[in-house]
Amino acid sequence: MTASSAVIHQSLLFAQAFVWGICFSAAYDCLRIIRRGIPHPRWLSAAEDILFWIALAGAVYGLLYRHDDGALRSYTTVGMAVGMLLYTLLLSRRIVEIFGGIFRKIVNYLRKLLKKMRRTFKIENNERRRKGK
Repeated sequence: MTASSAVIHQSLLFAQAFVWGICFSAAYDCLRIIRRGIPHPRWLSAAEDILFWIALAGAVYGLLYRHDDGALRSYTTVGMAVGMLLYTLLLSRRIVEIFGGIFRKIVNYLRKLLKKMRRTFKIENNERRRKGK
């Protein structure tokens, strides 16, 4: 690999790592959105966080293995960190607020619908029992 092709490869890998950082932060926001709609006890949130970061570490290793023979280079680390930081500063809060609110409304609607269905089913069941007696 010539010097210029190495620099091009490293630049492309930095750009990819930047995009990976954005994607990883967006994936974590999905967890945050779910937590807004479905409240979690702290221990479950902690367990989800641990599993998320383990999966993330595996994904990072897989991406680095595929694109740079598994070598963790400073420019890939910086690229991911910058992508995560910019996404978090510029978009994360708004995305979680908007989609978290939408998800919460959907969950609340489904809960009300399920409660209504249970009541209806319970009433029908009670009527059948009375008629059978």
